[in-house]
Amino acid sequence: MIGFSHIMKAYKVSACIAYATSAMRDAQNGQEIIEDIYRNSGIEISVISGNKEAEIILEAGGLCAVADVTANYLYVDVGGGSTEIIVRSNMQNVAARSFQIGTVRMLADKVEKREREEFKKWLETVYEQYGPLSMIASGGNINKTFKLLGKYPGETIGYPELKVLYDTLRGMDYDECILNFKLNPYRADVIIPALKIFLKVSKICKVNEIYVPKVGLVDGMIHHLYQMVLPENSGNNP
Repeated sequence: MIGFSHIMKAYKVSACIAYATSAMRDAQNGQEIIEDIYRNSGIEISVISGNKEAEIILEAGGLCAVADVTANYLYVDVGGGSTEIIVRSNMQNVAARSFQIGTVRMLADKVEKREREEFKKWLETVYEQYGPLSMIASGGNINKTFKLLGKYPGETIGYPELKVLYDTLRGMDYDECILNFKLNPYRADVIIPALKIFLKVSKICKVNEIYVPKVGLVDGMIHHLYQMVLPENSGNNP
């Protein structure tokens, strides 16, 4: 964070935002860390809720990827510590939840049984009220999946091909995933639980097509920051 502060000074950055998500939400010493970072770097971090995280991701323009914006969609973002889901109906957010189910939590076997049950129950209720549904998926793992499946912009991922890739990767060890699919070491272990989450959501809500706009929290933050500073720059040339 000190390095980031030096970079911003070098480039004469006039405004910035810094958000912390799932890991910091759960950290018992989170406030202490935030104060220490601010004292050493001058960067003020805000810990945002899971729902706020999902809303910011949605601001990144993920809905531009879909053809029919009047249909019902699940916006699903899978991270290391949590999964955020927004339900969109008639171009409105009608429901949103954040679940403590993420790729790193799954690898560490730290997802509580009660959270899994609530995840399943909530999705079943969503399907009953808003089905049929399509999915807009975000996060580094689904972006990589999109590439592995040889997809082009505008194409969707089907449930069967997602399941085949998941079964293939699950049948390999860590080194084989890296070698056979040219995955980065930081991606090879988390992509499997990520696919498992997307498949679970797809199965419960009977999702057949998944849109991947290839945007994430950082894209939404840029849009959010621009909207924050827009009024004071409205008189300037773009």
